[in-house]
Amino acid sequence: MPLQESMRKRSAVLVALAGYSVLPALGIACFRIPPWAMFRSEYGYLDGNVELISHFIQALTLVLFLVVERRLRYTESTLVRAAGVSVLATLLGTVLFCLAPLDIVYAYIGAAITGAVSTIPLLAWGYYLCSVNPCKSAFQLTLAFVFYGLATAMLSGLPASWAVVPMMLCPVLCFVCLWLSISRDDATVAAEAPFARGDLRRLPWGVLAVLFVCALSNTLAKVLVPTGDFASSTVARLYWPVIFTVVFIVFCLWIFGLRRSDPYRLWPIFAILIFSGLLCYTALSISQPAFANTFFRATQDCVMLFCWVIAAATAYRKHVPAIPLFGLMTLVFVKSPLLVSSLVPWVPVGAPGASAVVVTAVTALTLVVLTVVISNLDALSRLKAGAPSARMSGEADGGAVAAMTGVAMPLPATAAAGGAPSLSAPEEAVGKMQAAFDLTQREVETALYLLNGYTMPQIADTLCVSIDTVRSHCKNLYRKTGIHKKQELVRLVEQLRVQE
Repeated sequence: MPLQESMRKRSAVLVALAGYSVLPALGIACFRIPPWAMFRSEYGYLDGNVELISHFIQALTLVLFLVVERRLRYTESTLVRAAGVSVLATLLGTVLFCLAPLDIVYAYIGAAITGAVSTIPLLAWGYYLCSVNPCKSAFQLTLAFVFYGLATAMLSGLPASWAVVPMMLCPVLCFVCLWLSISRDDATVAAEAPFARGDLRRLPWGVLAVLFVCALSNTLAKVLVPTGDFASSTVARLYWPVIFTVVFIVFCLWIFGLRRSDPYRLWPIFAILIFSGLLCYTALSISQPAFANTFFRATQDCVMLFCWVIAAATAYRKHVPAIPLFGLMTLVFVKSPLLVSSLVPWVPVGAPGASAVVVTAVTALTLVVLTVVISNLDALSRLKAGAPSARMSGEADGGAVAAMTGVAMPLPATAAAGGAPSLSAPEEAVGKMQAAFDLTQREVETALYLLNGYTMPQIADTLCVSIDTVRSHCKNLYRKTGIHKKQELVRLVEQLRVQE
């Protein structure tokens, strides 16, 4: 008997996972591993100022780039080529750094070179993360930190001479992953306007205030707990991959289990982790100093992940220039604790005193109060705006066009007269389609208007854009979903709607 016609039903989780690549996660992990291998190896301990020089040069280069970025003319391909050139400079700096046993001057020169050129892949990865939807950027970032935690835990048990291998290999892998991640899509990249004063109004200042307190806590951790207190312990290094894995699992449950499209709303998880480190140090720093110190440092290292998740989601959702925002947030919340803790030794190294315990206790109290206040204010603002919880089913962000644009979407006469196929709830299916095919916000809006019977000129008038822009959105929508005409779009939406 010949095969009969039937409908293949796919799991909603598998549909969502189909568009999630692990290459960016691997590339970001490879970007972070070489500095750890460099400054936690026998070469890095020859002089305690070598790491400071590298971080200072990187911060200075980042500041200079952010200052001149408004005047530079560069494209996406220019950024990728610059990242490729930075690999060669990184390898040169690494070779010089490994000559430190001969003369410590080589270590300083190598650390300065690697610190300066590392700004390019940092901003390139920031650009990529800010250009994909928040679900993907959060998934890839949390997975990257899991890879980083596992790699550093394994490398900590190997002979120090083996540090040369990741120092030479990881920059090349980082560039390959970056090139593949950015180049896999041949869509036209829209030009970005320079960062303006009006962009400041679109920033989540409440969350940034919590992030600032977390950065202050990270500074305290670096001052109160010297790196040498835990760097030689292999068991202690397991705290990092365990904590990062827990964060990754929570984000996966939120994105794939609960089918939410707003992972940036999980920022209280980071605040809770950092608060737990402060609380642990306050309570156990005298009775159990080894555990308290290591757990304190491990939790505070989540600040970088917290910062990058918020930066990527803010740039994507609020249409803020990606590279300036990512670079500025990294400079303020990630680099500042490193530089301040190195330049300002507030407390002497040794057993924690009463003043250190009081400072951490006050910081913990401030963090928990601020987190509760900002969370409640955020919930109240969403309640007043009438925005329900943002599921991938389309109930909020990325769902109905009214929720994204703030205006109602009236049906044209052709749609009301039955000119377009009738769909009871296309938003749910379009939400699934957005997660599966990495549709942009404009492409989601265009799809919803098409499904409700709008013609291209009507869509252009409603969105206040040109007809050529609408054609471009339709072309990208059809290319990403693999369809060729509106009837196939309707059929795809109907298939997604009937899936469990």
